[in-house]
Amino acid sequence: MSSSSRNMRGSKSNREREAYVRYIRKQNYEPTVDDTLPFAQSSIGGEELSKPTTSHKRPINLQDQIKTYIADHWLEGIFSLVILLLLYFMIDAKIDMAKASTQISTIEKNETTIIQDLKTNDTKDHEQDLDIRENKIRIGQLEKSDSKE
Repeated sequence: MSSSSRNMRGSKSNREREAYVRYIRKQNYEPTVDDTLPFAQSSIGGEELSKPTTSHKRPINLQDQIKTYIADHWLEGIFSLVILLLLYFMIDAKIDMAKASTQISTIEKNETTIIQDLKTNDTKDHEQDLDIRENKIRIGQLEKSDSKE
C-alpha cells in the first residue's frame, strides 16, 4: 500500500484504483429516483438556495486568477507593453544623443586646443627662422672679420 499524501483522494494504490474503475465501468447504471413516481406540484418554496448565504468568496487558484486577468485585460497589456517599449527606446535614444553631444563638445574643445597649438608652433617656427637667419648673418660677419685679420 502506498503512503497517503495530502493531495491524494484516498489511500488506494494504483492497482486498487484501476480495479475500482473497471468495477464501476461494468456496473449497470440505473437512476436512483424513479421518474414515474407522482410528485405533486407545489407553489410553496422551501429554503432559497439560489443565493449564497455566506459573505466570504470561494478561494480561487492563483493560476486561474492570472489566466482570467490576462483573458480580461489582454488589450490593455499589449498597449502598456508598446508604451513601455516606446519609453525605453526614447530614453535610450536620449542617452545616446547626450553621449554624442558630449563627444562632439570634447572634440570641439580638442580641435580649438590643437588649432591654438598650431598657431603657437607657427609663431615659434617663424621666431626660430628669424633666429637662424640672424645667427647666419653673425656667423658670416664673424667669418669676414676673421678672414680680414
